[in-house]
Amino acid sequence: MWNTKYFKPFNLQQRPICWTDLFNDNVRRNWYIYVVNSNSKRVDVDCGRYSSRCKYHKIEHRYYIHACYRIVNKGKTLKVSFDRNLQKNGRQQYNINIGGENNWIFKDDEYGIYITDGKADYHLQSKDILNFNFRQCVVHALRNYSRRLEEKLVNEFIVSNADKIKVTMQDSLNAGNCEAGTIGFIQRYFGINPKREDYTIGIQADKLLATGNLAAKRAVIIAAQRQYMETI
Repeated sequence: MWNTKYFKPFNLQQRPICWTDLFNDNVRRNWYIYVVNSNSKRVDVDCGRYSSRCKYHKIEHRYYIHACYRIVNKGKTLKVSFDRNLQKNGRQQYNINIGGENNWIFKDDEYGIYITDGKADYHLQSKDILNFNFRQCVVHALRNYSRRLEEKLVNEFIVSNADKIKVTMQDSLNAGNCEAGTIGFIQRYFGINPKREDYTIGIQADKLLATGNLAAKRAVIIAAQRQYMETI
């Protein structure tokens, strides 16, 4: 058994164990979960009577679940320790290793454990802790990085070409804005009553952004993505 004194508790989203796997209690209310690096236990706290006229006491059922980790070996190894059940030998402890000559390592932040190569990153889910698939996690990380990079490029494109980007009615519809709302917005801010044949006639993005309208900003992003792809 490892000494988990220097281990960190998992957050509630990444913990590899469900509290019902440890306790067979029929508790239906006032229960709270805490993840710890010490032993699992249940503590019932008497919070006093519900009111001065009520004779019943409010009892909080606090479940402290052993589920913790430690990153070692310069980020190449994640040590995992958690209680599967309260039976003898119910604690599971194992290492998750990132092998091979690559730049991927484990790190953690306020949102939990993630893998990164210095650019792309992916925060692990509880299923990744239980059944770690390195290739699959890398695919998620690269996909997220690609989306962020695309968003960054589009934002830069909008800033440098706001007076050149033309946003059409169709861009607004493709952004998820409703037709009637879009027409009403154009009438209110620009005094235009667009007809069906005018749906491809555009309004400058900088004028739309100046309104501060979120729906207009969504339409600008769609138009920028369309025109950005035309420049590639």
